[in-house]
Order: sequence, then C-alpha cells, then structure tokens
Amino acid sequence: MIVSMKKITLLALKKYELETVGKLKKLGVVHIASTNLKESKDRSAGIADLNAMEKVANALALYKGSFNEDKAISEFGSGQGVYDRASAVFEDNERLNVRREELVRDIQALTLWGNFNREDLTELQKKGLGVYLCTAQEKRFRELKDAMTDCVFEVISTAGGQVAFVVISAQQIDSRNLPSAELPNTNASLSELKFELKKIDRALKINRQVLIRCGKALPLMRSFMEHEQEKLEFMQARDAMADFGEIVVLQGFVPSPDVEELQKLASESGWGVLIEDADADKEAVPTLLKVPKWVKTIKPLFDFLAISPGYNELDVSGAVMIFFTLFFGILIGDAGYGMIFFIISLLGFLKNRNNPSLKAVFKLVLILSCAAVAWGAATGNYFGTAMLPGIPHLTEAAIKDKNTQLVCFFLGFVQICVGHFWRAVINMKWRNVGAQLGWVLVMMGNFILVDKMLVEPGEYPSIMIYFYAVGILLIAICEVDWKDAGSIFGFPSNIINSFVDLLSYIRLFAVGMASYYLAFSFNMMAENVMKTGLIGIIAGLVILLLGHSLNIALAILSVLVHGVRLNTLEFSNHVGLQWAGFAYKPFAEREKTEINIKD
Repeated sequence: MIVSMKKITLLALKKYELETVGKLKKLGVVHIASTNLKESKDRSAGIADLNAMEKVANALALYKGSFNEDKAISEFGSGQGVYDRASAVFEDNERLNVRREELVRDIQALTLWGNFNREDLTELQKKGLGVYLCTAQEKRFRELKDAMTDCVFEVISTAGGQVAFVVISAQQIDSRNLPSAELPNTNASLSELKFELKKIDRALKINRQVLIRCGKALPLMRSFMEHEQEKLEFMQARDAMADFGEIVVLQGFVPSPDVEELQKLASESGWGVLIEDADADKEAVPTLLKVPKWVKTIKPLFDFLAISPGYNELDVSGAVMIFFTLFFGILIGDAGYGMIFFIISLLGFLKNRNNPSLKAVFKLVLILSCAAVAWGAATGNYFGTAMLPGIPHLTEAAIKDKNTQLVCFFLGFVQICVGHFWRAVINMKWRNVGAQLGWVLVMMGNFILVDKMLVEPGEYPSIMIYFYAVGILLIAICEVDWKDAGSIFGFPSNIINSFVDLLSYIRLFAVGMASYYLAFSFNMMAENVMKTGLIGIIAGLVILLLGHSLNIALAILSVLVHGVRLNTLEFSNHVGLQWAGFAYKPFAEREKTEINIKD
C-alpha cells in the first residue's frame, strides 16, 4: 500500500533557522522538497570533499582487508586520518607512475645504445667533430657505409634487422641525409635512468603497503564519511529554507499518520504550518510503501534497481515478490546451485545480523535459493545430473519440455491477469472494470493460441474465438477513445502486444534449459578427461569447478536480465505501472551501525 502524503509549508523565525532544522531532523518525518537550494560555500565545499572521499574509498576497496578498529585508530587516529593518508599516497602514486612511464620509454629508447654520456657527445661536437647516432635496416646501413667512405661507421648493436650505429666525421654532415635516431630528451645515462626506475619501483611498493593498511581501515573512513554526509544533509535542509526577511519558509512532505506529531512540535516551537493534500499531478510527491513483513523482503531488489512506483501508481511489491521468486527458481533451475546460494546466504545472514541492509539482502537470497532448490528437485536437476528423481511430468523425456513450457506460459498468463484484476479493483467504475475484463478475456485467447502454436499443436478450439471477440468488443467499448486518432490506431497494436508479452515468458524455459545443457556439457567433458588417469582426474575437477562457476555466473545474470524484465516491463505494462516515482526519504538522524569487527 502506498501511504498518503500531506504537503507541508513551515514558517519559522530566521534567527531560529538552525534550531528549526535540528528539531526537524530529530523528529525525522519530513521529506524536504529541496528543488531550489540557496548557494552556500560550506555546502559546496562539503559536496566536493565527499566526492573526493568517495573516489578514494572506491580505490581503497581494492586493498580491503580484515578490519580492527583499535589498530586503525592507533595508526591513523580517525577516519579523516585514513582519508588524508590514502589521498596523499594516491597522489604520490600518480606522480610516480607518470615519471615511471617516462623512464621506461627513455630506457627502451637508449637500450640500443648502451650506457653513454650525452655530455661527451656535446663536447666532441663543440670541438668540430661530427658525431651522429643513427638507426637503419642492415641494407640501408651497408649502402650508407659504402657511399660515405670519408666517415667512420661504428656499430653499437643490432636487433631484429635494425642496426644502431654511430657516424663519425671530421666535417659537419647535413643530418637530413642520415637516418638519425630519436633519443629521449634527457642528459641522464642509461644506468642513471635504470637506477631512478628502481627507486620509483621501491617507492611504489612502500606506498602499496601503506594502501593495504588504509584498506583495512576503510570501515573507519566509511564511518567518517557517513558523519560528513549527515552534516551535508543538515546544510541542504538549511539551504532549502527560503528567506523572506525575518521569516524562513520550508516545504516538504509528511506521511498522513505522522502529521499530528509534526503539528505538536510546531505548536511547542512556535512555528506556523500549512498542511495540504499532496497532488502528484502538480508536483513530485515521494512514495512511501507500507507492506506486510514478508513483502519487505523484496525491498533490496527495488533498491538495487533504484525503482519506485509513482505516488499515484499501484504498489505491486507483493506480486513482484511472489513471481520474481518463482522466476528465479526456474531460471536457475538447479537444486545444486540453489543449495550453494542457500549456504552462502545463510552464512551471510548470520554474520551480518547487526547490519540491517546486508541482512535484508541475504534474507532475500535465502528465499530465492529455496525456490531454485524446489524447482531443481522437481525437474531432477542437480549440477546438470539426475542425481535424484523428480516429478515425472517434468522429467520424462517425451513430455518434460512441453510441460515446462506450459508452466512458464501459465505463470505469465496468471501474472498479467493479476495486473488487470488489480486495476479493476482499484477503480471500480464500470468502464474501467469492463476494459480490464476485456483484457483478461483477450489473455485467455492468447494463452490458448500460444498453447496450440508452440506447446500442443492442433486445431484451435472455437472458445478461443469467443474469448477474443468478447474481449476485443469490451475493450473497444470501454477503453478506446473513438475521438482520439492515437487511441484508435494504437488499439490493434495493443492487442498484438498482449500476445507478444505472453510469448515473452518462453524465456524462462529457454534460459533454464540452456543452463541445464551447459552444465551437462561440462559434466560430459570432465568425465571424458577423467578417464585418462590421475592428471586427467585433476584436469576434470578443474573443468567442473570452472564450468559450473561460469554457469552459475550466467544464471545470475539471466535472473537480473529476464527475471527483472518480466516484472518491471511485461507485468508493469499490464498493471499500468511506469515506476515513475522516487522513494520517501525523511530528513532524520542516521542509525549508527557497528563497525568494530576484531581480527
């Protein structure tokens, strides 16, 4: 259920501006409408600092290790100390790496010439002796040597048919007539450059050790960043207040059940508060979902996708929770894989009991993994093998594919019809109810059509025609606006799209089958290799490990692509949901999380 919102306009004295912001934060129910923020130097600086910290934190994640708060505080003092040290090291690394690239390039250029002093060449040239460093192919080198008999040619090195040589002449030679070598712009010798390169590599190794220690202290830095983010949110709330002389005005949204609490605080603080019904047609209103405890499990998925229903849209969390779980089971389709997910998520759940956000993620995976185990057991699939018998209708070779396809299409049919029934119940006007009933009848016709086209080919029953006829007639009467050309021309397209949407659910069968045969192929490959002896057994085990790891990764990706799509596109289209909203985020004090994880 989407909780109704009230728009509030709060008036306070400017001299109590900061006190007002502090009280609102402690109350923790106002979602501040901060579209027009006043410019302030401290907030701009805070944003820049947080962005820099986030960049450093992301880089430090590569060095993350076991965290010990006492050691971290002892070495760095605070989260600010971790950031300062890491930031300085990253800047130093950037400078060192730039110089290292220059040195490597210069060393490569001088390697052909060996160790010599560029100043000696300059001295010789000052004395009138022409010394020219050149590189050329062997054929070109011989031609030059034969042609320039009055010069001395000294070969320094040869590599890959390329000759590095020195031309020495008592007279100056036009360098355009020689294949002059391109030397780096440095007076240092090769040995000096190599020595500097070793110093830089040593400095980079020392910096790496520092970064490893900083990485272990990353939770301390993250805690400091949360504190800085909280300060920034306070500044944003302050800057959201519009100035009108001695009065400041703040607008925002409050859930209807919390309005009385705000009114009480306003009365105690001497604020003026105007309360109105929120109107999503006129302005952006945040969405607060109030769902049963079992439905809250799907919240991590919505957070990951960064989607939320609009304020005037439907809350489909319960339906998405049920169908996404079923789709996960079919797409993974392997009881063995499901058990791996279950064990990992159970360990993660127990380890992160004090971390609400991670605990919720692992709880969701626990439920999803149970669906994978159940479907894998029903189809007799354990790591691509029939280790245990499943349900005959889903395991017998002659009928299993047909029945699995039927299950997938039936799930799609039910999900889409749920969307239309939902729309009918929400708006009980006769035209809307008639239109939604018409779509349900069309979907019945689509289900029969898909069944006879793909699952059990045969004659189309006459009832299918009646479903289509009555359904299309109801839609034409109750939904199509015959005064709107777009509605008229879009009508046939919508009917066709409803069939295509149902057909999309075949992806559940196709992806699940592909996952099974990929696992089966790796098993057969490993089995054949293992027959060759001890080395073959080791190689076969490696094939099994890598092959099934790859298959698990692809299966997870398929869930994110296909399982999510069926809920957020096909189903959402039929329930009239555009996911056009944004979540209600009240200005409130942050919950403090435990970071003290000892070695």
